[in-house]
Amino acid sequence: MSRSAFIASRVHALFFGPNWTETSLSELIQNHTFDEFSNAKVGTNSAAAVLFHIHYYQRAQLSVLQGGPLNAKDSESFYHPSWKRESDWFQFGLGIIDTGTELEAAIAQLPESIWSEPFVKSEYGSYETNLAGMLEHSYYH
Repeated sequence: MSRSAFIASRVHALFFGPNWTETSLSELIQNHTFDEFSNAKVGTNSAAAVLFHIHYYQRAQLSVLQGGPLNAKDSESFYHPSWKRESDWFQFGLGIIDTGTELEAAIAQLPESIWSEPFVKSEYGSYETNLAGMLEHSYYH
């Protein structure tokens, strides 16, 4: 299996399962309400804020994979919208699921030669360290 296919399969498992945690982002989103996410704490943040944080970096990487810029700042990664209604939260959840599908497809299309190349700038590391790091970061939270 190529590295591109392998990392794409790991992205699929993170978003849609199965994986070693026995859950997936789509399952968490579909099986829990906004009230549950907003009231559950992960350290000093709500589970909703942590999910936004994870998605923030996934979207930033997807932008690069789709030929766009890397627009991400650590200082902004927890500043989520003020969800007022369950329907707003539901739309956000659908966006996360869409990101998973798009990330998987974009990674699967990467040529094998790119994995050791710099991800935007050499100081940001390689494609491999960034995309493997995104998986580790997502599971960490």
